[in-house]
Amino acid sequence: MTHVLPKQDALRTPSNDDTLLYNAARFGFCIGGAPLIGQQLSVEDTILTILQDCKQPRLIEGIIVLVAKNKIEYDSLLQKAYTIEKRIPGIVNSLGWILDEARASFQRLGVSHDPALTSAIDSLYSQRRTDTLFFVGTEDATSDIDYEETFRGEFPRKWNVLYVTDNSSMDKYLWTYGVVASWTRK
Repeated sequence: MTHVLPKQDALRTPSNDDTLLYNAARFGFCIGGAPLIGQQLSVEDTILTILQDCKQPRLIEGIIVLVAKNKIEYDSLLQKAYTIEKRIPGIVNSLGWILDEARASFQRLGVSHDPALTSAIDSLYSQRRTDTLFFVGTEDATSDIDYEETFRGEFPRKWNVLYVTDNSSMDKYLWTYGVVASWTRK
């Protein structure tokens, strides 16, 4: 009996998840199973691609680490977000929400951040859509959500974004990935 191993396709086109994992790792947010090679994206494109295509909460929450560990070109990020908004309504709301969450985590944990982050959030806030509720991540888990309970917080209501998490998981990533050291706390 002959056993034939499947051919390794060296020219395999990476899946979007592979590209996201590879680039997240390149920019300081490495989670298990990240490929060693892949299509290189800018940090701004990585953030927007995660918000557009990703259904993994850990990558969505990991955007905070990408913002903390990298020099973000906010003008480029916003320009790309406004362009994508024409095709994918809600990307401006989603980006504003995650950047606002990042700033709040930085403030809670005493992490300094680029002042351009606040300007970017203000700009996104002025361009956000208020007529629709936007889901970030998977919509599968939303059928049994108590919307009144979910919208008690400041950020979901402010951005019209539905994403079920608590702040502690996002803060934990900043500790885990070395953004916060014990001597940087207030």
